[in-house]
Amino acid sequence: MHSQNNEKNFKLKKTIKQPSKDPVVKYIDNNLSKKTYYYKVRSYKKIDNKKIYSDFSGVKSKKVIK
Repeated sequence: MHSQNNEKNFKLKKTIKQPSKDPVVKYIDNNLSKKTYYYKVRSYKKIDNKKIYSDFSGVKSKKVIK
């Protein structure tokens, strides 16, 4: 699971769930503008039908180039 935002102060904007057990997250959005986007990542594991979440990672940034 990871969260995306275009503000560095990182108020939650969008959460994307990873559909498979592949460790690589692939996210394609053709509507992104030429901005810098900031991401945080965290994982979870189901134990007794309850989700146990890890802490979020530090904020990482990527700039969109078209």
